[in-house]
Amino acid sequence: MYEYDGLELAPGYATHLDRLSAVARDNPLQGLAGTRLRYDILGERYTYARPAGMRVRNTSVVLPGREIPLRIYWPAHETTPAVILYIHGGGFVAGSLDSHDMIVAQLAQATGAVVVSVQYRRTPENPYPAPQNDCWEALQWTVVNGELLGWDASRLAVAGDSAGGLLSTAVCMLAKQRGGPSIRCQALIYGVFDMNPERLYYRTAKDTTLTYDSIRPLVPAYLGSHPRAAGDPVAVPLRASTEDLRGLPPAYLLNAAYDSLLEEELEYAALLEGAGVPVKIETVPGTMHGFLRAMDVCPAAREAFDRMAAAMNRRLAA
Repeated sequence: MYEYDGLELAPGYATHLDRLSAVARDNPLQGLAGTRLRYDILGERYTYARPAGMRVRNTSVVLPGREIPLRIYWPAHETTPAVILYIHGGGFVAGSLDSHDMIVAQLAQATGAVVVSVQYRRTPENPYPAPQNDCWEALQWTVVNGELLGWDASRLAVAGDSAGGLLSTAVCMLAKQRGGPSIRCQALIYGVFDMNPERLYYRTAKDTTLTYDSIRPLVPAYLGSHPRAAGDPVAVPLRASTEDLRGLPPAYLLNAAYDSLLEEELEYAALLEGAGVPVKIETVPGTMHGFLRAMDVCPAAREAFDRMAAAMNRRLAA
C-alpha cells in the first residue's frame, strides 16, 4: 500500500487520482455540462486499444418516436458466445458508450461473451423511470436478436457500474416481475442503491472522487417528480422487500474500500443474502469509486476485474 494525501492506496492508484485532477484542471465548464465533459475526456484520454480481432458495431433499439443507442462487442475467440448487457455509470446524469468503451471491451475479452452496451436516457432531462425503461428495452432487444447476431441469449447476464449497478439490479427485478427473460447473474460494480442525499456515510467517507457535494444534486435529478419513486425498489433497491428480491440472479458486488457508496453496497448485499440470493462480495483495498478506470496502472484493480469476469464466465457457462 502507498500513502497519498494521508490515505493508504493500492500501488499505482495514485496515478489514476492524478489523472482525474488533470482532467478537472483542463475542463473549465461547471455544472451538468462540465460533468458530462469530464466523462468524455476520461474516455478519450485514458483508454486501451481494443483487443486484437474484436468486432464492434453501433446500432440502436428503434421505438416509436425515439431510438436507444447500443454498441456491441464481439470477442475474437468465441463462435456462439454468451451475452452480457452492460449499463454504464455517471451518476445518471453523465457517461456514455464512449466514456465506458475501455471497460466494456475489456469485459468482452475477459469473459469471452458478447457485450451489449446501452446508452440510456440521462437525467435530469429524463428522470426515473426513463433510464430503467431504456435498459429494459435494451435487454429485450438483446434477447430477441441473439440468434440473428450470433450469441446465445439463453446465457444472459447484466453488469453495470455506479448508476449502472442500480439499473442492472433494477432490470433483474423487472425481469422477475414480468416473467423473464432468465438472467444468469448480475455484476454490480460500486453501485448506488439508496438515493438518500443525507446519508451520513457520504459526509464521513474518505473518497475524493465521489464526495457529498457531488452526490447531493444527483438524487433529485434522478427521482424527479415521480410520486412513488422514492419507495419503489426498481428506483431505489434498498427499499426492496425480501419478496421483491427472492429469486433474483446470483450477484457479484465489486466495491472499493474508500468508496462513498460502500456502506449502502454492503447493505444491499445483505438484503440479497437475506432473500436467499447467492452473493459474492469483493472490496478492493486502497481504491475509491470508479477504480476500474485505473486498471492499466493499478494491478489490484485489474486483478479484481479479472476475478469478477471469471466468476461471471462460470455462471454463464454452467
